[in-house]
Amino acid sequence: MGAFKKWKLSFSRSSRSRPDPPPEYVCPICHSLISDPVVVGSGHTVDRLCVQVCQNLNFNPTLPDGTRPHFSTQVFPNLALQSAIPNWCSQNGVAPPSQKDYAAVEDIVKMLIEKEREKDLIRPSEMILVNAVPDKLDPATTHPVTELTPRVKRFEFNSSTSSEESIIVAGSPMTPLPLKTKPACWSSEPSSSSSETLNPNAEEDEFIAKFESSDPFEHEKSAISLRESTRTDENARISFCTP
Repeated sequence: MGAFKKWKLSFSRSSRSRPDPPPEYVCPICHSLISDPVVVGSGHTVDRLCVQVCQNLNFNPTLPDGTRPHFSTQVFPNLALQSAIPNWCSQNGVAPPSQKDYAAVEDIVKMLIEKEREKDLIRPSEMILVNAVPDKLDPATTHPVTELTPRVKRFEFNSSTSSEESIIVAGSPMTPLPLKTKPACWSSEPSSSSSETLNPNAEEDEFIAKFESSDPFEHEKSAISLRESTRTDENARISFCTP
């Protein structure tokens, strides 16, 4: 009988894994080996066809490092990479990069445009403002700073005044919110026109000047003073109400 020959079967992989190319050999736009490296105005090295597509689409993409290349100036061939990339491919058993297809590169750039449009729905400046707003607002900051409530108290007369003649705005939905700073025109003292009789002509001129003012507050104040004067002083009522 013949001798049996033992066969050794090896299941280990004979070929080693291919190394990744250096980052500078890869186009930051299409993420493949650069076939025709050129230097753009911003100093970035990209594939010439990517520059052409981006110029045609009027688009400056954001690169992985967060910068944007500028394609407005003339490009220059990167002679160092033109020789370094084929040498690296030869040493590592990698097929040298071939000329890229325009349509394929255009599809890649259009995808980048769509991604940036989605990001630009909230711009970085707007995101800073959004992040600066607290989840819960401070109740003390939800009201204006100037207090207008005392101005209403100035026009609230004594208890003998009828409800029809009183100005009640506290319950109105248009009432200003309570504020913190009292205006300079606010005064807790009652109007002197209710207790003193002034010169009718001078007082009439004062009323006319206030009614001709463009400030609605002056109109309101003048109307209240006129009503108070004519209610308490018969001579003033005759002077103001007689044509």
